[in-house]
Amino acid sequence: GTVDKKGDKKSGSNSKMKMLIIGGVLLCVLFVAAVCYEQFRPRVIATVGDQKIYLTDAMYDIYSTEAQYNSMSSLYQQIYGSDYWSTEVDEEGTTGAQQAKNDVLSAVEQRAVLCQEAANNNVVLTAEEKTAVAKQVTSAMENMTTKQKGMLGLSKGKITKVLEAQALADKYKKQLVDGYDIDDAAIKAKVSKKDNRQYDLQYYYVSTQTTDANNKTVAKSDAEKATLKQQMDELATKSATAKDFTKLLADGDKSGIEYQSKELVETDTDFLTKALLKQVKKMNNGEISTVLEGEDGYYLIKMENNNDSAAYDKACEDAVQKEEDSRFETDYQTLAATYGTEVNESQWNKIKLGNYTTK
Repeated sequence: GTVDKKGDKKSGSNSKMKMLIIGGVLLCVLFVAAVCYEQFRPRVIATVGDQKIYLTDAMYDIYSTEAQYNSMSSLYQQIYGSDYWSTEVDEEGTTGAQQAKNDVLSAVEQRAVLCQEAANNNVVLTAEEKTAVAKQVTSAMENMTTKQKGMLGLSKGKITKVLEAQALADKYKKQLVDGYDIDDAAIKAKVSKKDNRQYDLQYYYVSTQTTDANNKTVAKSDAEKATLKQQMDELATKSATAKDFTKLLADGDKSGIEYQSKELVETDTDFLTKALLKQVKKMNNGEISTVLEGEDGYYLIKMENNNDSAAYDKACEDAVQKEEDSRFETDYQTLAATYGTEVNESQWNKIKLGNYTTK
């Protein structure tokens, strides 16, 4: 019979095409598999005792840290001319990104140590404490984008696991601290009541300064200051018979006068001049000053409470807390040394904080 050469050629071409397609598909599969493996494989960033710490165990800490400092980005730009991540935070030239990364690793390490100690001492979370964590998780996820919620380590289940571990670590830490024999009274006795006397002020303020064409702060004209002084004097007259000092300004007031309040502590020096501060501190409760001219503007001040104990109480709490923190840090370092921490530098060095959870 006759040989169909055209058919053979066509069949051969089809076979080659099939092989090319199959080869292409296999390459795609291998590429996707490689990408998926790189993306989803468990990455150990450290080992604490017998516990492996994966990147997913630190992701919520990374997210929280980035969210915190990115929210203050404009403030850092204004003060330092750069964002927190590139700002040098110490004399050694450590950047904010490096410091934050160190803090994340320390927090994860401490959580691991304290959770293992809690387990060794049969300390667990109660159902009520787990419910509180669940509410914390719900609140945290409300501020996350859909993309962030889809990242490894930022799922609801993983965040719950991390925050439950943190709650357990905090619970065990509190038990340690509560067991310290600390003389609170002796510590509080060293806190100065005089230096921490608090004066609660309500006041109206209007600036007597402006900026010139070179963006330099300069005084307003004498005519402008005279107008502002007259408006403040009118408020002072009004305040003498007003039932509510906080509501002296009319709705829609365009004068630039603002109502403010301040908890002035005895040692504060960033409010008014030294002479005016001395004058204000002599005011009686309920007394309203005349219009005072400070270096930056006019003030009309009412003394609400010239001897509030809040600042002193806070200073006492801080002093006790400082002693507790010092005792705990000493105990923790001894404890952590018994576990030992090995950082997987090859993996941890790949992490760059700043936009890791927002890229």
